[in-house]
Amino acid sequence: MFKRISFTGFIFVCVLMVWAARTHPPMRDKIEEIFHGRVFWETPTSSDPVRNNTMLRISRPNETKQTPEYVEEGSREELPEESLEEIEDEPDEEEVDDESLNISEETEEVNGEVDEPDDEDVDNDPVRNNTMLRISRPNETKQTPEPVKKGSREELTEESLNISEEENTTIALCAPIDKCRPPERNKTSLRSSNTTILRSPVDKKKVVTSVVNKSPVPDKMKRMNINCKKYPSIYSGELYEESLDILLHLEKVLSNAKIEWTIAFGSALGWKRGKSFTPYDDDMDIVMKSRDSARLRQIIKHPFCIVNFWGGLKVFKCSRPNAGRYEWKFPFVDIWDGTHVSSKWKYKDSFMFPTRPTVFAGYILSVSKNIEKHLNIKYPSVATCRTLTWDHKNERGTKNKQSSYPCSEVLKKCFSDKLDVYRYPPLDTESPKRHDILYDMLQWFDNIASKYDIKYSLVYGTLLGWRREGHIISKDTDVDVQIGSHGITKLVHLIDIGVAKAASEHGSINKNKITLLVRKTHDRLFSQVQRTSCKGKPVSYMVDGCAFNGPIARVMFKGKHIDVYFRSSYVPGAPSDWHCRKKTGCVYSQSRYSIPLPEVYPCRLGPVDTKCFGPAIVKQHLNEIYGNEWVQVGKKIYYH
Repeated sequence: MFKRISFTGFIFVCVLMVWAARTHPPMRDKIEEIFHGRVFWETPTSSDPVRNNTMLRISRPNETKQTPEYVEEGSREELPEESLEEIEDEPDEEEVDDESLNISEETEEVNGEVDEPDDEDVDNDPVRNNTMLRISRPNETKQTPEPVKKGSREELTEESLNISEEENTTIALCAPIDKCRPPERNKTSLRSSNTTILRSPVDKKKVVTSVVNKSPVPDKMKRMNINCKKYPSIYSGELYEESLDILLHLEKVLSNAKIEWTIAFGSALGWKRGKSFTPYDDDMDIVMKSRDSARLRQIIKHPFCIVNFWGGLKVFKCSRPNAGRYEWKFPFVDIWDGTHVSSKWKYKDSFMFPTRPTVFAGYILSVSKNIEKHLNIKYPSVATCRTLTWDHKNERGTKNKQSSYPCSEVLKKCFSDKLDVYRYPPLDTESPKRHDILYDMLQWFDNIASKYDIKYSLVYGTLLGWRREGHIISKDTDVDVQIGSHGITKLVHLIDIGVAKAASEHGSINKNKITLLVRKTHDRLFSQVQRTSCKGKPVSYMVDGCAFNGPIARVMFKGKHIDVYFRSSYVPGAPSDWHCRKKTGCVYSQSRYSIPLPEVYPCRLGPVDTKCFGPAIVKQHLNEIYGNEWVQVGKKIYYH
């Protein structure tokens, strides 16, 4: 009974070791070391000399030179420490993943010559073609190497190879001998090649594997084998709106308090790359002067909260879940104010201030005028994307080994379907020249709205153009804006002070002058509204742009116009021509159904600084009117 249990346990341990070796490379290397390199679970591969039972022949510098003998397959005789010779088993066609090899930091340089190829189809890689180079004593007479025939063991002098420990080059080895063939290059010096020296997991001796070209093979392999799980799409779903909402709230609060600030660190890096978030960076960073920290604590009010952390302050929405076991919530904005003295050199006031306005995800935020210096100090290369090793949502390590890949490759492979979040604008189009008139009119209206405190936002097709293309859609012929219930009386008041004209009582309109027409009859049904043409004559239908009855106001100039609507609640049973929707309300209605406008923020449409809803309202607005397809870059969308 005891023997049976022992035998079963032995079988179980063996199976467990094989499983561990297959799934966990460090364990595989340990098991190989225990069993002296005898591996039962995989076939030998062509580019790993250890797995192919490759042996290095090493001799002492003062020993008498002897012709090296063949080492039989499977033998493990004890070898001394310097200069080499190897034999290996028949290699397979498959390649070894570069991550399975333990790369040593030690390097050597070899300057030698490679024999002429036997035929024209030989690959340039001497390891894959089993090419063998031999080293002998440095005092020997240098001889011109001859073509290496299959099965030969010709020697090259150490002087001809010019061994040095300062540069990265590689000695190519080959085994078995009957498979040795010279590479395709004709007497090409190895000095121009880089070196990769690998350390064997079995005997920890230096094992040289392959000659690599100036264009590093590991970088190519990394670009081809990008693991998108290491680059998660952080700001997908509501997190994009929540995070951007905190940034916009801070922008408004700090601007009103006249506190200077700038985006920094990962947020500045995302702005530099695509005028938006870094896709896999799960927190936001800004910098402000230390003297303003106390003021900020006083002006942050509910629903936003503020706490201290080792680098400064954190601002977040009070209703969000905690970030791990800490008191702050996720997502949050880190505000670096110089509290952490040892890292202050990365964001000194001398180059972080003064600031300038910039576009971030379509909205207007602040960035340092010398932000390039900050980025150069913090990040070695803006074009290289490094995986993160810290999870801010749970405030713990990610267990991911940090990797670096070209950002162009990462975005192409992992985020090509999410450009609406990580690049602004997601569509790369140009605004037609004919839209210059519309931009002039919008700039004029924005000035009037700012002067008389009329809160407004872009809506409908204009909001869609801003979100997708950064400018007015090329086929659009007008601009749409929306005011709230509080703006109606302010807009009508413009008639009394001569800034606007009554839509039903004006005289002839000069088309070459910007004119604002406001409808006093905003609470009447459409059938009760008196239309008036641009010539100042009453009409029964819309003969020109002045004879409107739907919007509350219209800006006219050179045959173009801006329609001004008021925000309305949803009216059950309303006429179909009101175009009512449950979430966005009615496009046309009586002013008695008007409601206040949600929070708006500075944004930029083409060359004009204007106002837009927050990101959550924008998404809700566009989804209900145009459907979810609007987020698909390049897809045609239709009015629902």
